[in-house]
Amino acid sequence: MTNRYGRPLQQRTFNEQWRTAVELAGLPEGTRFHALKHFYTSRLGASGEFDPKTVQALCRHAKFTETWDTYAHPPVAVHGLTVTTFGGLFASAKAVHPGNTRFSSTDPDLTPTTPPVQDSETA
Repeated sequence: MTNRYGRPLQQRTFNEQWRTAVELAGLPEGTRFHALKHFYTSRLGASGEFDPKTVQALCRHAKFTETWDTYAHPPVAVHGLTVTTFGGLFASAKAVHPGNTRFSSTDPDLTPTTPPVQDSETA
């Protein structure tokens, strides 16, 4: 943080301005600046609008692990979530390539099958 002349703020000056800003915003007394940064970074990551590396850059973190390990919190909605995307990829492949022999046509889950091995003499 800098003052109007581009020089770093004195800690006393910053603290006075921060307390005023907290009061004007209607936040609880004693709200720390880091709480605002944590809120901002967590919301950026949870919004789904920005990829993780963009969140890192916007927060000016030197290391990705600082951003993700400290600020990334899975939303409550993911607790107990069953991942079905992977299986859906196989269904999409079957729909796009119905004659694809790598997928068993009798398996409702479209589990991939092992492709036939060609004999080197007949290939």
